[in-house]
Amino acid sequence: MRRLTENALAAVASGLVMLGYGTHTEVRAQEAPIGYERYVTGIGWVDFELLIAGDGGRVSWYRGGEHERIAFDSHVAPGRIEVFTINPDGSDRRCVTCDSPGLELARNLAPDDRYGELVGQPEWYPLGGELLLVQVENEHSTDSFKEHPSWGINNDLWMLEEDGAQAQKVYDTPAGQAALHPHFNRFGTQLIFASKLWSANPWLRWHIHRSDVDIARLGQNRLTSHAALQPAGAGFYETHGFAGTLQGWMTFSFTPEGAGLFVQDSYAATIAGTSAARLTEEPTSWTEHATYSPSGASLAYNSSSPFGWRPIVGVSGLRTELFLKKGEETYQITAMNQDRDPVNFQYVVSDFDWDQDGRRLVVQVAVNASGGLPLWVENWIVTFPQPQ
Repeated sequence: MRRLTENALAAVASGLVMLGYGTHTEVRAQEAPIGYERYVTGIGWVDFELLIAGDGGRVSWYRGGEHERIAFDSHVAPGRIEVFTINPDGSDRRCVTCDSPGLELARNLAPDDRYGELVGQPEWYPLGGELLLVQVENEHSTDSFKEHPSWGINNDLWMLEEDGAQAQKVYDTPAGQAALHPHFNRFGTQLIFASKLWSANPWLRWHIHRSDVDIARLGQNRLTSHAALQPAGAGFYETHGFAGTLQGWMTFSFTPEGAGLFVQDSYAATIAGTSAARLTEEPTSWTEHATYSPSGASLAYNSSSPFGWRPIVGVSGLRTELFLKKGEETYQITAMNQDRDPVNFQYVVSDFDWDQDGRRLVVQVAVNASGGLPLWVENWIVTFPQPQ
């Protein structure tokens, strides 16, 4: 991997200009301080700082007043994923799940050694600054790609403290079903995640699972009033969060059954599962992770739209970038696939989360060999010129 400063300076020296797509605004590389990438976009300077160079993963940024730590999952060994936390300046990296007594007990009591090998997709509980929710591979695992945190099939949900203490299972997933990408509302009183019923096809029979949360209770009693929702109809769902300042709304990705094996578009709906509305209109692109800034004024999402990708190409040909939608204008924010090494590598900009003020994002970027599996996963801090 080339050094970041070499990337930035080479782009400036060659006068490189990355063009956006459609209404997406032009992105220009600029000379940056050591350790940073910098671009000029339609909303001004946007700075990129590499937080984790090779073993990063899916992220959650704590937005309370106690601290501003970032939780992420990381491959620590073949077939093993754990959850860590880190400060946004890269200091004080800690493993949350490596030596958690509660998780270790569950691992030791499991009928085989697969239980708890994959732990990921962290979500901070929004109050107190201590609790995290994570997906944990369960005893029904078939030791396949479907148990990876990015799919959530045969994953239970656990809550534990940042130091690994007080680990408790809060949701038990039946065999062949799923718990994927959990998100709390900002009061910590409701939880949504994507779930599915058993099907041999991992893209079928998905819905949004909504529950109330009572943190004073123990174990699975913490989640009550369960509901299964399909606000956009039958198909594939992935939850992305509650909608900024719009209380009672959630965002999610959805692909109708029969549309193809990809993530088609992003939507918003009420938490009752009504009034579903498209947030993006890119039906032949891979488009997901639409998440409102804390103010609700901007919508960030990722998309393959600049690259002419179509579902028939398959995941092995996927490239995506990060976009920001403000009112009727949409701006391309990253240019990973144009600026770095598009001949030998594909860059998939995917999971991300906002900080408390809406001025920064922490973003996951999977770096793949062209047509192959991820070689490494990076996490970047994206800083906007002002809160979004």
